[in-house]
Amino acid sequence: MASKLYSTPIIVRSDSNDWYVFFRYWNQETSKYHSIKCKENLNRIKDLPEKEAEFKALREARELWLKMGWNPLTDRKFEARRQVEVNSFAHIREWTVEKCLMHAVANKKMAIKSRYDYKKSAEYFIAAARPMYIHAMLMKDLEKRHIKTVFNNLLHDFNLSNKNYNKRLEHIKSLLSELVDWEVFTVNPAFGLKNLPEEETHKFLPLDQEERVKLREYLYLEHYQFYIYCITIYYTGIRPDEILSLRIKDLDFKTSTLHLDPFSNVVKNKKERRKAVHSKLLRFYEEMELNKLNPNWYIFSKDFKPGPVKLHRKIATGLWKKLIWEELGIEKYMYGLKHTGADDLIAAGVSEDYVKDHLGHSSKFMTRRYTQKGIEASKKAVISSNIEF
Repeated sequence: MASKLYSTPIIVRSDSNDWYVFFRYWNQETSKYHSIKCKENLNRIKDLPEKEAEFKALREARELWLKMGWNPLTDRKFEARRQVEVNSFAHIREWTVEKCLMHAVANKKMAIKSRYDYKKSAEYFIAAARPMYIHAMLMKDLEKRHIKTVFNNLLHDFNLSNKNYNKRLEHIKSLLSELVDWEVFTVNPAFGLKNLPEEETHKFLPLDQEERVKLREYLYLEHYQFYIYCITIYYTGIRPDEILSLRIKDLDFKTSTLHLDPFSNVVKNKKERRKAVHSKLLRFYEEMELNKLNPNWYIFSKDFKPGPVKLHRKIATGLWKKLIWEELGIEKYMYGLKHTGADDLIAAGVSEDYVKDHLGHSSKFMTRRYTQKGIEASKKAVISSNIEF
């Protein structure tokens, strides 16, 4: 038996493109140390300061897992982590608000970009809490009135827009929900705090009939592969980043489904999901003869054709801006394709519950943000309903 079960995790930079967190773990069955490398898809980050910060956070997180009893040889993703956290972190109640929030940011399962956004929200909250010393309170003593005071300070002294205010509030609510899971609270103290009204954003506007005809005719003839990428958003409701992470093996022609890896850093919803693929979209995939290609290739790679290299989201958004905004004059966001598809499902008679499940939303209220026709249908149903006082 080795004197130490594992070595201290370190960051290894073999070259500018291949970094990883490295440590050795003792295998009792073989009586040898096994080398463990953790990358978590962080090598896709091009900004070096951001990349270094993320790898430092990953190193700290994996060292924390090891201290909690993680065995990377038998439980690579630490599935037993949740119960260990509940049992091991009762003392978190005695931590300060600042320490608790930053700990929640470091340990909450989320995509890379989301972690950066959540960290910024926690930093905003802590900065606005300092003048009243709320950041130094024990987390167990934090109440709704304290949170409301901090956000009033954020709104007035930090000049946050209503949209930014709402974004930061949702992030803090989510982080505090993590602490409910860890039994720091029995009820989220931010529950009931309301968002501020926002102006309607073009990001949620679907394409009208004239715009989609214009887009379809142009892309189908001039940029066919990009057209298939775009209608994948429309038919599946999958986020653009998630689509670029899809590999050929994720597509099952027999069941007409796409598998979304819940442990992928770009997947927002961390639950196992299989997305239905419409028969019309499936025909485009069949024409691409994906079954004859390497199953580990990405469905959309260079020039939006199948290949081994993952495309960056900026390439897709940049091409959309050039072709759709500048050349066609349609000032709608690519994400509007998701809402266009959801609207069409509602108009075709698909129930709101089914559309909710299809989009992966937790509630109908979220779905209604995306479906203008669903809102209009609700209004018409109320106006024409057969009721009388």
